[in-house]
Amino acid sequence: MIYKKTAIYLLFLIMLCFLCGCLPQNGKNFSSAPLNAQSGQESPTPTPTPTPTPTPTPTPTENYIEEEADASTLPQENNIIDPSQLKLDNSTFETIDNYLNNEKFQYSWSGNKYFAIFTFEGPPGTVIYLWEAGKNTPVPVKGAVAWPPFFCRFFWSPDDSYVIYDTGTSPNRSGDICFIKTPEKITSISYVGKPVWFLNSKWLAFGNWHSMQTVVDTSLEGTTDIVIYNVETKERKTIVKGSPEFYLLPVKWEEDGTFTYSKNYFGTNKDETLTIKIILENSSITLNDQQECKQVIHSYFKALENKDYTSASKLLTYDQEAYFKSHLKPEYYWTFESAKLLSLESYLPPNLSTENSKDNTIPTVYFRAKVEITPKTGLYSGWEEGIYYFDVNMVKDNGLWKVECISDLPQNKLKDQKIYLKNGLEFKDSYDKNTFAAGDKNTLKFIDKGGQVLKEYTTDDLCIVYNDDLFIDMFQWSMDNKNFFGQMFSPSMGAYSLFKINTDTWDVVKYDVSNLPGGFNDRALNIDRQLYTYSNYPMMNDADLLKEFENKNIPVTLFIYDLASNQSREIASSVSKAFNPVWIDDYTLEYNDPVSMGRVWNTIK
Repeated sequence: MIYKKTAIYLLFLIMLCFLCGCLPQNGKNFSSAPLNAQSGQESPTPTPTPTPTPTPTPTPTENYIEEEADASTLPQENNIIDPSQLKLDNSTFETIDNYLNNEKFQYSWSGNKYFAIFTFEGPPGTVIYLWEAGKNTPVPVKGAVAWPPFFCRFFWSPDDSYVIYDTGTSPNRSGDICFIKTPEKITSISYVGKPVWFLNSKWLAFGNWHSMQTVVDTSLEGTTDIVIYNVETKERKTIVKGSPEFYLLPVKWEEDGTFTYSKNYFGTNKDETLTIKIILENSSITLNDQQECKQVIHSYFKALENKDYTSASKLLTYDQEAYFKSHLKPEYYWTFESAKLLSLESYLPPNLSTENSKDNTIPTVYFRAKVEITPKTGLYSGWEEGIYYFDVNMVKDNGLWKVECISDLPQNKLKDQKIYLKNGLEFKDSYDKNTFAAGDKNTLKFIDKGGQVLKEYTTDDLCIVYNDDLFIDMFQWSMDNKNFFGQMFSPSMGAYSLFKINTDTWDVVKYDVSNLPGGFNDRALNIDRQLYTYSNYPMMNDADLLKEFENKNIPVTLFIYDLASNQSREIASSVSKAFNPVWIDDYTLEYNDPVSMGRVWNTIK
């Protein structure tokens, strides 16, 4: 069972996932949904008040959602301290272990006990650190930043060269692969359950999500295949396929190639344990692979430049193409209008360049793209018009090179913003580019394009009732550039209140959301019309409780609350099903179809 502290952290992570519209890839993704910002209502409790959901009795099902974690990886209450305090003279395994344990860090040791990997919460966010026994101080893992606080599991390769850190709580989760020698994040993968390493530390196996209608509707919304993946060549092969009746998860992969996996039947407690023999071929990257990848990337961006979204989707991996097809209007898989490729460079990742010459003639399938983005008008996508740099994640999907995801890089900031990001501030610039909102957990500043601070707020100014557990979470500007929205958030209470700042008068309007029913993920904010969407679907982080709730046939209602008029109205109802609402534009609300696995659009007058 999950400890009480774990539940709090899981609630927070899931809420943040839906705030950012994240898919199971790191960074801002070309397959991300529109920004699903949370919001609230002014202090009086809105009507109607949904009937409280009874607490169900657990039953042991859907083990792909949550599993018992090793004690060393259970989330703890990370202390926010100065990085300079992370120091131990003449450190050993014992002294480092005692320190991390006493300070309640999330951490895990390599098999040889030489390296401890852990999360550190502090400016500018939660960073992954690596501490080598014998070293006085740890070092940050380059490119590895996560949401604070969050549930994290670590999976070390047999030779301790790599570690996967799992940053998800949903069935289909994400994991970043870190190369220890550098240390640096080299790529990201998405999977269900736990990945399993092969003894050579080059191949790993995992359950790969596969969209299909199953015999029983579950939160997975599909099945899983068994896939093996090479961390050096990025080759991926499907070994065994799931079906509408069952899903598959890896168990272990032995030295002689014997692979054990579980076959789990939907809607029952029945499962089987099966074995097969996997014969691995010698894999290497060739110049032909490099040229094929370049051609696919050029074709992909050419289709996006021409707004030919269907052609672009055919160059995605199988599971990403299936996700594209699941959208009511497929073009909304991408939350921008167009993307033009300006340049493309290949590079060697650290796990290859440290063992080979860095000569550019060495074949590689790692690429960095310079792209000009045109965002959709009126869509809360989080994109800004301009030039971005991206790492393009290519995967050889059953013999064909495909685009899996494209993650943005730290340099994707305007020049004026970089100055403040060095001080640990997050930025949101107005649509007219004249004003920047820059904030950390305790302050929010408004700055003109010349660098002059126009107005500054603290948590005292923005919260309804002060609590030292609250911090500032920025949302977005209104399209007319006159209002800025954000929320006060607490790791223990979740979304506490919403605020709106008028940048003409600098007046603050606050909306209390602490007493609203339902989970944090089933909410969305229409910023320009100030309409807040929520439901009474409860937040549950335990697989047994979730399955029990789904079997109880409990009514769930979706509401829209008008912040200006203080009026609520019912939009839709379902049975034991979340809505996951998203505002497509000012007048179109998309949410889960109450009677099928698809999505529906509702025009809101």
